Amino acid sequence: MYTVYFNAATKNTVIILTIKAIESDKIKDKPYKLPDFESLYLHITMSSTKSWRYDYPFYSKRKTYTIGKYPYISLSNARNEKELARQLLAHGKDTSFERKKSALLALMLKVTILLNQLQANGIHLNN
Repeated sequence: MYTVYFNAATKNTVIILTIKAIESDKIKDKPYKLPDFESLYLHITMSSTKSWRYDYPFYSKRKTYTIGKYPYISLSNARNEKELARQLLAHGKDTSFERKKSALLALMLKVTILLNQLQANGIHLNN
């Protein structure tokens, strides 16, 4: 179910999650994790929802970044997202905050475009 690698450089054994392990996993009576490596895991709820999560330290606090739901986000895509998150952390940026900031900026852009379209059509909103 898991693939086991031996890293000769670090002399550590690395256990990696596989698709077979994900697909053959059984629902349990409480939420649990299927770990991959380097703090990436698949969080599985009692209702069988599977979400990719990455735990990371940020200024001495443990934080969790939810990447997305499986199978919409594949195992390889979740690993890629985790690596992007690690790069942000290496530059002192909080992954969760950056995602929220991007979503807020996208929403502000949509609102600005909508207001401009309304004004172009002669509709003016009062403050």
